[in-house]
Amino acid sequence: MTRVIILALAISTTLCASLTAQRRQVQERVSVEVIHDGKLNEELIRAQQRFALEAERGEADRFLLMPLASIAYNMLSGRIIEAGQGYVKDKITNADKKYKAEWVVSVSRNYFYNCMSMNGPLDPTGMQFWGIKASRTLLDNTPAFIFSAHIDSSSFDQIMRNSSFNLTLDTLLIDLSKTKARLKKNKKLNLTLDIKITATWMNEVAQYFQNHELGAFSIDLRNLVYDPENPVLVYTGNELKIRGISNMIPRSYIGYVDPTGGYRHSWGQGEYSMVITVKEDAEHKKTKVKSFFNEYLLKVTDRYGSEIRSSSYGTFETLIGTPPQPAQRR
Repeated sequence: MTRVIILALAISTTLCASLTAQRRQVQERVSVEVIHDGKLNEELIRAQQRFALEAERGEADRFLLMPLASIAYNMLSGRIIEAGQGYVKDKITNADKKYKAEWVVSVSRNYFYNCMSMNGPLDPTGMQFWGIKASRTLLDNTPAFIFSAHIDSSSFDQIMRNSSFNLTLDTLLIDLSKTKARLKKNKKLNLTLDIKITATWMNEVAQYFQNHELGAFSIDLRNLVYDPENPVLVYTGNELKIRGISNMIPRSYIGYVDPTGGYRHSWGQGEYSMVITVKEDAEHKKTKVKSFFNEYLLKVTDRYGSEIRSSSYGTFETLIGTPPQPAQRR
């Protein structure tokens, strides 16, 4: 009977915490903006000219192979996203939801270039993508989170040599008093920001690539201490680096018949999408009894899975035996 009461209390505590987290709603709005720059093409032209000089020195073969190898690798690579959690795991996770939060912003079906091309799928002429900005603002227009970044200036040569680019940070502002996760005074916050770039295109032999991942960037901040007297943290590119890389967006192929009746080749403007995900994980204190039963139930769920859902307590005890007792204090 004692075991029944303790187990019931542990599960009841978990469910109550879950309901409390659901009631805590913050009115806010999130936004994302792609930054275009028409002057970017001038930098690319200068990079093309530098590349042409290198080609004349007999180094063209080495540089021409790099973009092909890079894009081929990304075409062949893929990711498997694993999903699904057990019934008991969901209940336990709900208890800690108020200390964890995630929000997502995205842009879809943007154009990487401002014009079509007659030269090929990776022709950088007319490249207009310059950077990205994302924010989370409360309804009183108070900023809680601001992120902005642009293409690293050193990437112009990298675009010509390897058809890829990096991002550099402009500004990252975090107000620890306005996090989505519940963060208490003098407690720590871990924050991660992930950017994923995907593209959709068709090549000359009618092979279709839909939402293929070509780039990923990330920022990982650990142990940010919440000081109510100074809750706003601001980072710049000199203080924080963005990890990751992205390939150029391929243009989609289309053929057409010109006024003279001749068949011509052309490539589109490079359709891409971008998803930015921000995750917050706040430090919080767990009671020893709650932590003990959480760990115990997770192990049970990993071992027996969905069998527990329809189990009576008698069946539960038959399956797993007597629950272990917490260590006694000395």
